[in-house]
Amino acid sequence: SDLSNVYVRNSIGNLIQMSNLVQFNEESNPPTLFRYDRYIAATVSADMAEGYTLGQGIEEMDKNQKQIITQSLQDSHQPTIIKSSFEISPESKQQIIKALQIQAINDNLLKFEPSPDLICGIQVKLAAYVISWNLDDYLQTLESRFQQLGMNS
Repeated sequence: SDLSNVYVRNSIGNLIQMSNLVQFNEESNPPTLFRYDRYIAATVSADMAEGYTLGQGIEEMDKNQKQIITQSLQDSHQPTIIKSSFEISPESKQQIIKALQIQAINDNLLKFEPSPDLICGIQVKLAAYVISWNLDDYLQTLESRFQQLGMNS
């Protein structure tokens, strides 16, 4: 329907075109957002080309994913942020920096930040990617698995 042709009366009884009062925006959203460990996730479905095994297909997808992530990290000018719920020792920071340099991540854009909201954990934010482990994530995953088994608390 064309809502710009809808009219309403003002306080003195005159008709006013609705488009003079409000702005309309059309948007498209997915009907459902799937999540994995609290992050938005996507399900990818594919059929194997003739002559290829499922294992070969998964191996190729993993290889492509690593290439895409590595390229986006190399192209990113955003800082890599390492958050932890505990103080990271200088030796451990050097080990983290070396591991990230192997992936061609610019250590000039590297930040270490304390984060008390990570319960016993660490989180690495690389461009649009987040690698995280903490007790809260683990407990939420565990709770989700119990719910899937019908063992609600």
